[in-house]
Amino acid sequence: MNIIFISNSMAKAKTLSVFQVSAIVLALLVLPVLLTLVLIVPQDTPAQQGGNASKLRFSFNIGDPQKHLDAYAVQMGELQARIMRLDAQSERLAKLAGEKKAAAPLPEVNFSDFGDIRYLHLGTEWVQGSMRMDAPFDIHLEYVQR
Repeated sequence: MNIIFISNSMAKAKTLSVFQVSAIVLALLVLPVLLTLVLIVPQDTPAQQGGNASKLRFSFNIGDPQKHLDAYAVQMGELQARIMRLDAQSERLAKLAGEKKAAAPLPEVNFSDFGDIRYLHLGTEWVQGSMRMDAPFDIHLEYVQR
């Protein structure tokens, strides 16, 4: 199988043999893997290697996962900082555009039990509602609606 390239700018057609095509495909598959290994896998610094910086060494040391966790923690911190900057920028842009702020977030919902009664709290220790455990559909606290 040969691949033939023809163009108006070329004086004569060029062909690629099966070997050349397979070599190109193999190179395109192996190159990203090697780049990933070189750029992502943690390498010892020259100080940690004892000054021997000329030797390239892949460290797949599973016995010391702390290096990987530290690298992930640094990356997560950088991502969180970027997200915070983007949020601040979006707030400034929304303010410049004259958009109104979104509604306040809903309060945290908590329950507390005292004997046979369960109380509902919304973000504070103040009781927002209550019910008897043996009669949950009956009103325990009457509310005044204004």
